[in-house]
Amino acid sequence: GTIIAGTDGAGIFFIDAVTAAVTGNDRNDVDAHESIGSNNINDICPDGSRVIIATSGAGLSFFRDNDVPITLAAHRTNDRNSLSNDHVNGVYESIRGRTYVATDSGVDIYDITSRKWTHICEGVICSSVSVDSHGILWVGTYGDGFHIFDASTLVSRGHFLESPSGSGRRCPAVRHFLEDGDGDVWILGYRNVILYDRSEDRYIDYPPHSARSGCVAPDGRICLACEHGILMLDKETGESEVLCEGVMLDICSDEGGVWAASSGLGLVHYDLGTKVVGRITKENGLNSDFINSVQYDNGKIWAGTEN
Repeated sequence: GTIIAGTDGAGIFFIDAVTAAVTGNDRNDVDAHESIGSNNINDICPDGSRVIIATSGAGLSFFRDNDVPITLAAHRTNDRNSLSNDHVNGVYESIRGRTYVATDSGVDIYDITSRKWTHICEGVICSSVSVDSHGILWVGTYGDGFHIFDASTLVSRGHFLESPSGSGRRCPAVRHFLEDGDGDVWILGYRNVILYDRSEDRYIDYPPHSARSGCVAPDGRICLACEHGILMLDKETGESEVLCEGVMLDICSDEGGVWAASSGLGLVHYDLGTKVVGRITKENGLNSDFINSVQYDNGKIWAGTEN
């Protein structure tokens, strides 16, 4: 397998997952129209046949195996049928042919059939976007709580500046949404871990960890990337265990454990069976030990680093 790492300033690196050796590097080339739009990578969204790359300042690019990244979309002045802002913070691709893009100016939705863009949450700095298995669109923001829409009709289902549980806990920065094996949705952010219990149609506040991201571990438990480490959370009791200390910015699971993007520790792997912590760092060929994002897709790890 291959680890593909996106960087902040140095394009994309390809790393052999077995030897941890860097095998290639693709960067923006102003003289090559087919090159990636920007060397600054904010987010990565694999969908099997291709990987969508969210960049800072150059919109979206996509990458196919054995191919070069090519620009997919960018902002065009006074053209509403384009991205509203080239600063892209998150992206989600639906199986229904829609791509949802969180930008500094709202959420942009691209319909591949009509080739039209639709815009919601206009003027709001949107940090994250996701669609759950019940067709609900979740939008996280910086400073404006979180929004819920019907993903098909884009009709609003709610806007919350505070936790809907009634606790009064503010939601100043919502960074990630996670649907677990029960179909419940976790709302994660700065000093916020909130669960939407779908069967009972209610929200539950958990201890206020500052969570950047989350994933479902191979054994079904919830793992969080927090500002104080990788956290294993018990859904029933709310109790947690720190698996590895450090500032963690993103997390995903593979067949045997979890991978975490860290601030200064490189790419961190925790094996749930052996409880062994492994790391891929600059010593293995990465250009930085500061990792912004990580995704697992078909035996490959995609990581976005900070140069």
